[in-house]
Amino acid sequence: MKKAFLIFLLVFLVSGCVDVDGNFENVKETVLAGLKENVEKQMEFSVGGLTLSLAGAFLSDEDEDEAQAQEMLSNVSNVQVGIYNRLECRRTDFNFINKTAKRISSFGLIPIVKARNGEEAMLMFVNNVRERGEIEKILVVAINPDEIVIAQVDGNIGNLIETAVKDKGFNIGNNY
Repeated sequence: MKKAFLIFLLVFLVSGCVDVDGNFENVKETVLAGLKENVEKQMEFSVGGLTLSLAGAFLSDEDEDEAQAQEMLSNVSNVQVGIYNRLECRRTDFNFINKTAKRISSFGLIPIVKARNGEEAMLMFVNNVRERGEIEKILVVAINPDEIVIAQVDGNIGNLIETAVKDKGFNIGNNY
């Protein structure tokens, strides 16, 4: 019985399906503190590299879309997601967006998108490319009147983006 429990615990920990890390927690607390609202956690999880590799193993090399998904998964080492229901909704203004972006920047992330449209807002960050030479982390904070979604993807983000657009592309120039 003790052996079975240890094996279960080891498989669970190695699989990468665990709670979010401290950096993600810091970002979440920064966003929630800036909004000054009560929220309810809908879900919060992290999926590690081994789980993502196992998922990729079930995809077919023969199917073009599945092969592309498999290649994309191979560039991801960790995914963390948090979804929080807003129990009260205050207006998300540019002051909040700028202050939050500045606070999140103190965690070594650089804002690349800050946007607001009506009651919706989005912030997007990447790691400091000058320090590391490559994009290894992308963080997105999306806020609407009903919920707050925070998602972080770690890995070789440059290759991930390249894979995403190389076959399908953006069809720039072909749309006109």
